[in-house]
Amino acid sequence: ELELREVTSEPTSVVWEHMAMPHYRVLIRAAIAAIVFFVAVCLFNILLYYPLTHYVLRYAQKAGKPPSSFQTSGLGILIGAGNNLIANCIWIGVPWLGFKRKDQADIVTFAVRTLLVLFNTFALVLVTAKKLAAVG
Repeated sequence: ELELREVTSEPTSVVWEHMAMPHYRVLIRAAIAAIVFFVAVCLFNILLYYPLTHYVLRYAQKAGKPPSSFQTSGLGILIGAGNNLIANCIWIGVPWLGFKRKDQADIVTFAVRTLLVLFNTFALVLVTAKKLAAVG
């Protein structure tokens, strides 16, 4: 026996507000988001990360010894805070792009966050190598 009943909820994986959005608009929004994200990462690195790293490396070169644990910890905390800020911007911004299904937005969020972590890991390895080279 088959029983029919009224549906009281909608699928949570469908973003109904974006169903009428044409594909080209999603592409335009993705291009704008990529540019904004790239500019934000560059500004963060140029205005905060690079000056502090440069200061720590110059200090190590002049002192002839590696940076203190306080300096290294401060740099690590700043990098972690910046990564968290950028990751939260990604988390907030991806749903705005216009994906019709939530799983598509989740895939993009995961991929962009993964690239961010890989980029910053490479940057940290490079900075560590520079710190070691600075003290000979």
